[in-house]
Amino acid sequence: MQILEGTEYLAIKELFVEQFVDQSSSFYVERIKNKHRFSDGLFQTGYFWDCLKKYNRKTEKYCIDVLSSKHEFYVIWDILSSEHIRIPNYYKYPTESCLKLSFQEYLEKSDTFPEDIYFFDDTLSWCVILTHEDNGKRRYCLSIGC
Repeated sequence: MQILEGTEYLAIKELFVEQFVDQSSSFYVERIKNKHRFSDGLFQTGYFWDCLKKYNRKTEKYCIDVLSSKHEFYVIWDILSSEHIRIPNYYKYPTESCLKLSFQEYLEKSDTFPEDIYFFDDTLSWCVILTHEDNGKRRYCLSIGC
């Protein structure tokens, strides 16, 4: 597993946003692009999954099955203020970082990730999203291109 930070992280995040996020939506502009001031700094107030270009709702099992078929992929997450995250020590990795890992490494570390995570690889042809939301029965999960 690799932890990518700095310019490497910013480049990967930019590729993700360019490929999968509707940057023209008012939600994106108001809640993600334009950061808001909190006691711990400037942060987005929304989730990327709220402004995806195109997606399909899927089961969590379906999304995990997609990931199991991939050799290696990136994991990124939304960065929110501690005022929105009530769980102590929520971020186990530097907030402004992403990971590159195998499916087996994901399984071994799955309990260390934030609840809203985005998976994709260098092809940028697919994306799997696991959110913190559920409908009382299932976790709200999305896929793009798979």
